[in-house]
Amino acid sequence: VYIGMILQMRHLENKEQRRRELELKVKEIETLNQLNKKINEILQKRTTLMEEYVSFDAFDDCYITIDDFAYLQSFSAQNSFYLPNYILDELFKNISHRKVILSPDETMKIGGYAYK
Repeated sequence: VYIGMILQMRHLENKEQRRRELELKVKEIETLNQLNKKINEILQKRTTLMEEYVSFDAFDDCYITIDDFAYLQSFSAQNSFYLPNYILDELFKNISHRKVILSPDETMKIGGYAYK
């Protein structure tokens, strides 16, 4: 009887541990999906307002406004527990911190400094 109770307790503990791990994985996936949606919104906004954005020299260049960049940083900071570090490092490594010099009219159109 005692061995049966020990085995059942161990089984319940393992089951609870697996449930917690699955909840964490689900939260990670949901957070990555939210980040992906926001990045897609930023890119779609850029495509929609292409005339108002700076033209790009290469296909891998994409200018985003400082507001969008700040949102991505704050979202990543708030959800850093659920986002893998290497994904965040690669994302912000690819978004370099070079400020673009624009005319005042272009600056007003895209909302301030832009990140490339």
